[in-house]
Amino acid sequence: MITDSYYTSIPLAEFLLSRGTDLYGTVGRNRRGLPKDVVDAKLNPGEIASKQKDENITVLKWRDKRDVCMLSTCHGK
Repeated sequence: MITDSYYTSIPLAEFLLSRGTDLYGTVGRNRRGLPKDVVDAKLNPGEIASKQKDENITVLKWRDKRDVCMLSTCHGK
């Protein structure tokens, strides 16, 4: 399932995983449960910071013109 930052969250990802569905989408930096070291990372354009929260949940941040945070349960397996 692909979602935008309004819907993407760790609890939704965990719920969908328990039902056998993957989630991929942008996530707001202020969402609870995101790894602080990824969210607070100071990046230069083109750099990426990522961390696996659980075995199946990956949170990443990259910088182009501005920071973008993503959450995925289908990458990093």
